[in-house]
Amino acid sequence: MLDLNFILLFIATASPLVLIWRLARLGRDRPAGWMTAAITVLLVGGISYLLLPAIAGYVAGVAWALLLLAPSVAERQAANLLINKRYWAAKQLAIVRQTLHPWHQSDELLRLTSALELARNGHLSVALTSLAAHSDSIAAGRAATAVRFALQEDWDGLLSWSRRDLKVTSDPTVRALYLRALGEMGALEDLAWSFAMRNQMLEHRSVVSLSFAQELLYLFAFCGRQDGVVRLMRGPLKRWPRSHQDFWIGTAELTAGKTDPAIARLTRLRGQTSDAILDRALEQRLARAKEMPVARPSAATARLLDRLVAETGGEHNLPAKRPTRPVAVWILIGLNIAMFCAELALGGSTNDRVLRRLGALETNVVAAGHQYWRLPTSLFLHYGFLHISVNLYALYLLGPALERMIGSIRFAIGYLISGLGSGGGVVLFYAIGLTRAQELVGASGCVMGVIGMSAGLLLRHRQSPLAGRRLLEILAIVFFQTIFDLLVPQVSLGAHLCGFLTGLLVGIIFANRCTVQ
Repeated sequence: MLDLNFILLFIATASPLVLIWRLARLGRDRPAGWMTAAITVLLVGGISYLLLPAIAGYVAGVAWALLLLAPSVAERQAANLLINKRYWAAKQLAIVRQTLHPWHQSDELLRLTSALELARNGHLSVALTSLAAHSDSIAAGRAATAVRFALQEDWDGLLSWSRRDLKVTSDPTVRALYLRALGEMGALEDLAWSFAMRNQMLEHRSVVSLSFAQELLYLFAFCGRQDGVVRLMRGPLKRWPRSHQDFWIGTAELTAGKTDPAIARLTRLRGQTSDAILDRALEQRLARAKEMPVARPSAATARLLDRLVAETGGEHNLPAKRPTRPVAVWILIGLNIAMFCAELALGGSTNDRVLRRLGALETNVVAAGHQYWRLPTSLFLHYGFLHISVNLYALYLLGPALERMIGSIRFAIGYLISGLGSGGGVVLFYAIGLTRAQELVGASGCVMGVIGMSAGLLLRHRQSPLAGRRLLEILAIVFFQTIFDLLVPQVSLGAHLCGFLTGLLVGIIFANRCTVQ
C-alpha cells in the first residue's frame, strides 16, 4: 500500500531541491525570496521528520503548498491578467502572492499592478513616481523601469536602456515592451530577428501562451499583417478589451497602408475609451498616423510572417484554427477510470484476487505460463485511489502537449508500446533473477514512456538552448523518480526505467520518420 505521508514528504523535498538547482543556475539574478521559501520548506520537512515522522509528510506538504505552490500559481495568473489588461484582478492576486511570499522583493508585483491601475485611471504622475522608486538592478525592478518608459511613450529611451544590457529582456514584461519599442521605432527587421531568435522551436509550440501571443501581436501589427492580428484577437487574445483590440487592428491598418480606415477607426476609438493609458497611445498614434511608413519587410521576414499567420489560423476570412484536442489522452484516462470502476464493482481495487482476475501482471505466470495478455491489461489496473490519482494526474499534465506535437494515433501507439516495454522488461528481469516483483499494475510505465518520447523528440533539436534546458529538466524528473522508486519498495524501478527507455526509443523513431505536427 502506498504511503501518502511518505509521498507528500518526498514531493515537499524533491520540489524545493529542483527549484534551488534551477535558481542556482541564474547566478546573481536569482530571486532571493524563492530561494528562501525553498530552503524554509526543506527545513520544515526535515524538522517534522525528526520530531513527528508519522505526520511529517502532511506538515511539509502544507508548507510546500503555501510557500511554493500557491504563490507560484498566483504569480503566473497575475501575469496573465496583466497581459489581458485586467489590472485590478492582477493586483488582488499580487496581494495573495505577497501574503504567502513575504520575503524581500515580493512586493514588486503588487507595486507594478497598482501603478498600472493608477495610470489607467488617469493618475499617470503618481504611477510614474511609484515605478521610479524601483531599482533596475534587480529583475522585478527592470520590469518597473520598462513599464515606466512605456507609460511615457518613450520608446527610444526604452530601446537605449534595454540595449545597454540585453539580459534585461529575459524578463517577459521587459521583453514584450522591448519588441513593441522596436516596432514603434520602425526597426522591423530587428523586431522579426529578435522574435525569431527567442522562439527557435515555433514548429513545436503546441499551446500559444499569452506572453507569446502578445509578442506575436506586435510583430504582426507593425509589419502590416492585419489578418494575423485578427486571428490572435479571435484566439489567445480574445479576452483583451475591445478597445485594445481595435487599437492594434488600426495599427496594422496603418502599417499596411490603409491610412484612412485606420485613422477613422482610431479616432472613433479615442472618443469611446476610458483607459488613460490607451488614450495616450491613441494620441501618439494619431499624431504620426500620416507619417507612419508602410511596412516593407524583407523576403525572409515576409516568409516568417506567412508561416506564423498560417499557424494562427490562415487567411483572415477563414474560421480561426483551434488547437488539436488531446483525444487520445482523454480516451486513455477514461479507460483507466472504467477499469478502476470494474475493480470496485468486483470486490475492491486493493483486492489481489480481483486484480489477478482482471489481468494484473504476475511475472511468474507470464514468464512460465506465457500469459502475455496480462502485459496490456495490467496497464489499466490500479491499486487504490491514490495510485490511480497520481498516474492519471501525471498523464493529464504531460500527455496533451506531446499528443498535439505528434498526433493522437502516434501518441496512443507510443503510450501502449511504452507500457508493453515496461511490463516486458520487468518479466525479463524476473526471468534472469534481477527482480523479485510478483504482481504489477498501473499506468506509471506508460507515463514514464510519455516522458521518454518527449526526450526522444527533443534529442532531434538538441542544438537548441531551449531543447537542452528541457532535456535537463527531463533528466531531473527521471533522477528523482529513480530515488523515489529506490526508497519505496512497493514501486517498481525496473518498470519505470523500462517504460522510459522504450518511450525514448519510440520518440527517436517518430522524430526521424515523421514530421511533427
